[in-house]
Amino acid sequence: MIFRRKRRQGAGTDSETMAAAAAAQDAPMTGREPWLAHGLTAGDTAACSACGQRRRVHLQPRAKVIVAVTDVLREVIMICGACGRLLCHDCTVGDNPRLSECPHCRGPVVLPMF
Repeated sequence: MIFRRKRRQGAGTDSETMAAAAAAQDAPMTGREPWLAHGLTAGDTAACSACGQRRRVHLQPRAKVIVAVTDVLREVIMICGACGRLLCHDCTVGDNPRLSECPHCRGPVVLPMF
């Protein structure tokens, strides 16, 4: 038996999602953090700005602390808390595998939130 995921009402196409994310990242920040002002929609895919690999968007509820398992993070797109670039797990793991940092600005990388 094959199950198909029902597409959420109001979810845009992949190109619309990418355009919204790009516009949100290019917009000047008006007091909102990049992990909140990203223009992403849960369930869609986005490309890593470093390597171009496509990963699933999984939005988390707004929180001060998020505990995640490394295997889960390999499957989803993350966002730099400093510059707002979308990044995959493979591109953010530096010398310390417990600390994810942006390869562009060395800012902390977190999951996008709603």
